[in-house]
Amino acid sequence: MAAWLEYPACQLQAVDQVFLQCKPKRTCASNFTPIEDEQLARSWIEISKDIITNNFGPLDPSGYEYKKHLKASQARIRSLPLYQIAHYNKAKDHPPSGSAPANYVKIAKKAYYKETQKVFLYDAAWSILYPHEKWRDASSIRKKKTQPTPNTAESTPQTSNSTQLPHPLIEETSNLPNKESEPTEVCPIGIKSAKRKEAKLEIAHKKVKLLEKNSVEGSKRIAQFDRANQLQEETNHIQQERADGLHVQIEMTIMDKDLSKLDEYTQEYYLEKKNKIIQDMRRNKAANQARQDAANQAQSNSQANQQAYKEDNKDQYDEEEDEDTLPSPSSLFPVSDPTLNPSLDFL
Repeated sequence: MAAWLEYPACQLQAVDQVFLQCKPKRTCASNFTPIEDEQLARSWIEISKDIITNNFGPLDPSGYEYKKHLKASQARIRSLPLYQIAHYNKAKDHPPSGSAPANYVKIAKKAYYKETQKVFLYDAAWSILYPHEKWRDASSIRKKKTQPTPNTAESTPQTSNSTQLPHPLIEETSNLPNKESEPTEVCPIGIKSAKRKEAKLEIAHKKVKLLEKNSVEGSKRIAQFDRANQLQEETNHIQQERADGLHVQIEMTIMDKDLSKLDEYTQEYYLEKKNKIIQDMRRNKAANQARQDAANQAQSNSQANQQAYKEDNKDQYDEEEDEDTLPSPSSLFPVSDPTLNPSLDFL
């Protein structure tokens, strides 16, 4: 016989309890993906509203599988956080100023995260459920059940309340705020856009300041460059004058040279230099005279053109005056008076 049969049953139960206590608990996340949540929401919408059809389906194996699927989908739909439903109803009943109906879901998500410090993970299912008529009807039924009138509360006996089990979704939604509750402070929708706009304006302001600073520095550099160019031009002019003066002194030294005391080759060199100096002097003199004559000719031409223009304008003015002083046709051909001409009495 096996050795474990020698131990009493109570000892085996104690060992099992110790083993179960020592065994670490495992926590697993949800096995449903957003796509499956969306499919469950769609299947919940397609479920018939008839209570008899939902509770008493077909009894074949496929019917059992169908009922299991419906139960799973309903349980998953019930697992939607009711805080999100409450915040959405609050945003819908008491919308913030300047918000549109398209922003209610966003407001509800912000309020849900602010209260639970968790991100809402049922976007796919929620986007299908909240605009559907069946979901709105269920919400209205839950509101009616959670807020009974005094007459109905007195007429219903205690036995019916004790036998009727409350629905989990109805029990949880009974704690939701109604339309008469005061709205809580909700962060405006445009706060992020306002912050981004303010940041853009600040960046643009910094860019404008930088451009102004660069323009001021650029104008200073341009003024410095202009001053440097002016100083360089003045320096070049002074150097040119000094070079011209030195050249004149050298030419005067050559022209004043006494050739009688020099040998034949030196005399020939200095004679050549003197001839070149004289030719350059004559050439420069002729060029200066030509430039002066050209300037005088241009001045005389401009004066002649001005005089001709004045004469043309004067002739045109005289012609206009002559046209104004011409006699009118009535004065050239006067109308005869029949009283003065006897030959026109018969008219």
